[in-house]
Amino acid sequence: MGFSSRKIWRLGNNWSKRKTFFKAAIDGGEVHFAFGEKTKNTIVDCSKTIDKREHNSIFIPAKEVLSLFGNIRKSREIDKSFGFNDTCYDLVKALSIQTQKGKNFPKFAESRKSLEKILQGKVKYESSSDNWIYKQGRTSFGISVTAEGIKKIAIFDVLLGNRYISSYS
Repeated sequence: MGFSSRKIWRLGNNWSKRKTFFKAAIDGGEVHFAFGEKTKNTIVDCSKTIDKREHNSIFIPAKEVLSLFGNIRKSREIDKSFGFNDTCYDLVKALSIQTQKGKNFPKFAESRKSLEKILQGKVKYESSSDNWIYKQGRTSFGISVTAEGIKKIAIFDVLLGNRYISSYS
């Protein structure tokens, strides 16, 4: 988790000198931590009882990610800087998984066909240029000039196609 505050304590409890507590229940397990006024960058009061998750989860941030895809990956993996938060980087990693060939969940395959109709085209990653493109018939557009809604829908299409999202049925 990346913080830009000089003291972590200011993130949750700026008005009080008491400890700030965080607790979450996830898949029958629990994670919790706490930090106080003097905490600068390390949380020591931390514990978890979560086993490896059976299903993936992903947060789709409001920030547009496909146009920044290469920049996000480069900043974290090559430059080792943290200009983008973990939700953006996690999504970039999930979108980097190649689309799976062969049999997909029937509901996913149907959904992908519906999404292609809604998009009136398809969004694809071109590894040679490290860019996403929107292809409509024989015409291709750079993702940066593609409508925001198309980009968001395309994210779901890619996550269905690479089977990052699990079927619960």
